[in-house]
Amino acid sequence: MCMMILTILHYITECSLLEQQIDGETLLGLTERIVERLFPVMKPQVTFLNELNKLKNLETEVPQLSCTQQEPC
Repeated sequence: MCMMILTILHYITECSLLEQQIDGETLLGLTERIVERLFPVMKPQVTFLNELNKLKNLETEVPQLSCTQQEPC
């Protein structure tokens, strides 16, 4: 999963990340319309969206850890 995130972040320049204030939650919430604004050329849009969809699918497949005081993570 970390490699996928790095691949996704590769397509957004560091300047854009800082300028657009994109963090993990924001990254997962990007829509096709927003991606069009980030990447004016179609090929990077498609590549980015494919990787983002893989990441979103992982998020739904991997159960979220729930920590309690009785059961530490």
